[in-house]
Amino acid sequence: MSPNEPKETVRSKEVRYLKKIALFCIPFAVLLGLPILALYGSGEYTPWNTLAARMQSAQPVLVGLAFSNPVYYLDLQNTLAKKPQVIVLGSSRAGQFSSHFFNASTSAYVDGGMMQEMSHFQEFLNDIPTSSSPQIMIMVLDQKFFDPNYNVFLYGPDNIQPLLEQSSSPILGNLWAQLFQVYDYYFTGKINPSSFFNPSTSIIGLNASVHDAGFENDGSYLYGNAPASDGAIYGIENNTKGFEYSATISQTDLQELNAFLAECQARHIYVVGVIPPLSPLVYNTVLSMGDKYGYLNYLTPDAGAIFSKYGFGFYNFTDPQSLGITTGNGDMWDNIHMTQQGWLKAFITMASTNQTLKEHSNLAELQQELNMMESSSTSAQ
Repeated sequence: MSPNEPKETVRSKEVRYLKKIALFCIPFAVLLGLPILALYGSGEYTPWNTLAARMQSAQPVLVGLAFSNPVYYLDLQNTLAKKPQVIVLGSSRAGQFSSHFFNASTSAYVDGGMMQEMSHFQEFLNDIPTSSSPQIMIMVLDQKFFDPNYNVFLYGPDNIQPLLEQSSSPILGNLWAQLFQVYDYYFTGKINPSSFFNPSTSIIGLNASVHDAGFENDGSYLYGNAPASDGAIYGIENNTKGFEYSATISQTDLQELNAFLAECQARHIYVVGVIPPLSPLVYNTVLSMGDKYGYLNYLTPDAGAIFSKYGFGFYNFTDPQSLGITTGNGDMWDNIHMTQQGWLKAFITMASTNQTLKEHSNLAELQQELNMMESSSTSAQ
């Protein structure tokens, strides 16, 4: 530098430094731009209280988040707000039940996806004020709830109370999984970035946007075009994932069931217990293993007796033939989850012999709807 050359000012140095930072950040901005657009534009980060308000409104909505699970919060808040006459309470296997199975004058809400063991039913009911108790409860009981060797920690916590009180999820949780999933959707043509510049108020979340999967206003869950993956056969072969071996039924769970039904009777809640079917493949596999699943033989005599003790209804559909379910007839989504068609068939079967359910439904109309569904399923095969 010559003596006469002006010295570089502090400001020009700062500008050069900022330019370098900007150039350094460009690749990261490009990399993160699409995921941020998709996640915010799809509504993936919508506050959970806003989701609950949308589901409580008259506008149809589909809430399907890919990277957080607000089901506990949504189910509790929507049940408290709606005060339905009927609640359907269970695991994800209850999710395809629909409120429209009941008459228009009977309000119903599907609290599916929460219950992962017997004690969870009581924990949820504890948060429902006695004055807001439903008149009827459809209690969906997975077979595993009666298995003394069942490992609940593979599906969720032993205590769901903290989840019922949790009103948000960390936005940056599992960030890399979010990034890679968005790019996978983009390169496979499942998302169009331009659609996120005008976000929908009725389709919320990536699962809803990509798979048409999510919760509807009544709490029921649509699988849309999401790939089925239940892990049932793996569980059977490896003594895990809800298919742990046991020759005997859990006495602890029977005692918890008895206490819960006593609480429901005290609250004047009429309960209908239902054990949903396994697919023909899984049922026949389990049946061939003899005493390894011997506890299933005690479901009707032991659990059914407790429901009868309180004058409640009970239906054990473990055997898919009890509902006329065959492979590929449209009644099962996968090996353990029924479709809405399957649940409609189960509900008609229950309401045909249960006076309380019959009084809140129109069996002739439901049978006509089932006939149309089955005809459509047959045509699609």
